[in-house]
Amino acid sequence: MTGSARPSSEALAELARAGYSSLRQPLAEVSFEVHHMRDEPGYFFREVSTSDNRRFLETLSSSVNGAGLLAGTRTEAVPPKLRVREGGSTTEPAVSFHRHENGNYEFRGSARPNLTFLSESDRRFEALISLDVGPPGPLTLPDGLRVKRLLLEIGQLAADAQAPLLFVQSAAQLPIDESAEDGDGTIPPSSSFAVRFAIALRTPSAKIVLQLAAQLSAYCDKHGYRWWLADTRLGYRTGNWYEIHPAKPPARQQNGVHAGEPIRTILPVTFVGPARVGSTTALLRLLTHFPAVGVVGTSSALLEDLAFVHVQLGLAEVPDGELVHRFGAGESPVDTMSKILKGVSANPPAPITFDTRTYIQERAGDYQTLAGPLLPAVPTMNAERLGIWFSWQMDRAADGLAKPMQALRQALGQVGLAGEELAGGDAPNIEYLVCRDLGNSIIRGRGKLSVPFDVVHARFPRTNVEAGPSTLCVSLEDAWKAELDELPETARVHEVTVAWREHWLGRWAATLV
Repeated sequence: MTGSARPSSEALAELARAGYSSLRQPLAEVSFEVHHMRDEPGYFFREVSTSDNRRFLETLSSSVNGAGLLAGTRTEAVPPKLRVREGGSTTEPAVSFHRHENGNYEFRGSARPNLTFLSESDRRFEALISLDVGPPGPLTLPDGLRVKRLLLEIGQLAADAQAPLLFVQSAAQLPIDESAEDGDGTIPPSSSFAVRFAIALRTPSAKIVLQLAAQLSAYCDKHGYRWWLADTRLGYRTGNWYEIHPAKPPARQQNGVHAGEPIRTILPVTFVGPARVGSTTALLRLLTHFPAVGVVGTSSALLEDLAFVHVQLGLAEVPDGELVHRFGAGESPVDTMSKILKGVSANPPAPITFDTRTYIQERAGDYQTLAGPLLPAVPTMNAERLGIWFSWQMDRAADGLAKPMQALRQALGQVGLAGEELAGGDAPNIEYLVCRDLGNSIIRGRGKLSVPFDVVHARFPRTNVEAGPSTLCVSLEDAWKAELDELPETARVHEVTVAWREHWLGRWAATLV
């Protein structure tokens, strides 16, 4: 502590409660909830605003290819008892499963966090890689295999550096050029065929950054990918990018990209377990043993010292019947995934060697596997939609994200972006959201929603002094703040920002993953 800074009484009380709770509980457990669903307007807002006692705190949400994920930790108490294996060792309680009437899957369970896991989100190597090296086209199985190989390369980079992966996201928005203007086609769509990731650097140095960049450049040069490195210079916020390697357009024809069978079916799978270095790499190694299964989307993050590793597995086949839900506590992901994919793919997996199985078991053997349902693949990448970034900060509250998200939904209605006239594909859609507890009872969140360019131009036409997207964002931010002002003092939400360029968000968001 420096100068005259003194901890607040609220911070000291929070610390005392946490210490007392830890002393009373010999085995720490975090309650989590995961939803795999069809990407439908309003689902996210409805679930985070539920009226029961279960409230989302640290949260990860994403949507792409017609499928969505909502995962996070809950405020509800964890089960009082743990199941006991033979020999006296304990494992997490069985996962609770619920199938909604519309076919969405909901999983509830608990897991032990890795309390020794440390990572600094403001000391990181963050990069964005575009796999679109030619004209956009429908995703095919070879595309899914390319993503899977790239994710494994990223995971191996982190493992070799003995550093944890903070997050991995695909699809992702490409950088917006500073000269981009509304209406001239220079603003990239809200989501593209790209992968964005960040590696935490425990001992940051120019040497390790250059080593990681050189390895990544060699891989991208080989495959013709374009990639950017996040600009971490003082004064530059999240969303500022520096292009490192341009694309090589001929690579699409050379590598046969977009040739092959189209992806017809999506199988969402989420692995949940203690955050540790190498766990994501181990799970990706496992997926490489299923050659007829690609990865067409991913969203992974660390929440309350738990790792949530979500992948959308792409199948060229349309399996008969319905997938029986699968989840395993006390069962290796190797065994669970073998059972799952045996039932949905006619192609047998490649043999898994003893060394590979041991590698996976050591790093992710205690991860729970949540899978299903089978969903039809819906092309959404490169759609003509404007990405709108938003961020906020709030005091930790018993109702979690309910109040700020309810206020955001009402604000969307006030600016004409919600209602019966905007149904289906014209409605705003949450494409990405992450929310974390930063300690001292402070929760920060950042997300991206998308709106069709046609809707933006119709409701917010360009003027002589301001572009339509800027008018939209100013109006939405004002309406959101007005809704939040109506909340009681106990539900304080502040630092609210809305912008169509990510680096225009508030400065505090620079260290938020």
